[in-house]
Amino acid sequence: MKKLMSITSLLGISVYSISTTFTVTSCSTNGEEKKQATELTYVDGKTDSEFVNLLKNDNNLQLSNGGDTNTYRNFKLSEDNKGLGDDYGDTKNNLFEFKLGDLFSLEGTAMSKFDNQAPFFEQTKDLKEVDGNDEHLNGWNTFTIKGNKGDTEFKLNCFYIKVNINYDEQKMDLLSVDHLFYKTIKIS
Repeated sequence: MKKLMSITSLLGISVYSISTTFTVTSCSTNGEEKKQATELTYVDGKTDSEFVNLLKNDNNLQLSNGGDTNTYRNFKLSEDNKGLGDDYGDTKNNLFEFKLGDLFSLEGTAMSKFDNQAPFFEQTKDLKEVDGNDEHLNGWNTFTIKGNKGDTEFKLNCFYIKVNINYDEQKMDLLSVDHLFYKTIKIS
């Protein structure tokens, strides 16, 4: 369990900082055909407004385009609560403070707390942030937000990042990044 907690902390899933260093190797998909992302649908009774309120009111939610904890920020709406209060561009090279290489990128700004957001959607309600067990991490799920300051809607994306970790050598291989789902969320 300590190994998994250490690596999830390192990945930015937890906001605690640790000093373990892993070497990351990026791998291509070797011509594998990627599935097309499909649209998310809310579980019964959930709405865009409720999802936006979850993001706005979760003080533990962190967003980052990559980098150390100084790059973390909370979700913000404009002063009139009718648009985005910040720019949410693409995530490149890092997922939070964890360096995943020059080829790593996600559409939108990565968000922590996947397990709080996933129950809102039929397609993600049974997924967990961490894919693995106490001794082995296979990968993790994350949501991203894509939009510009003042926009009255944003694109929500769901990605699965598949990795292979050798704890003894402190080495991580980035195997693939799959764009699973998306949804346009209107701010009202």
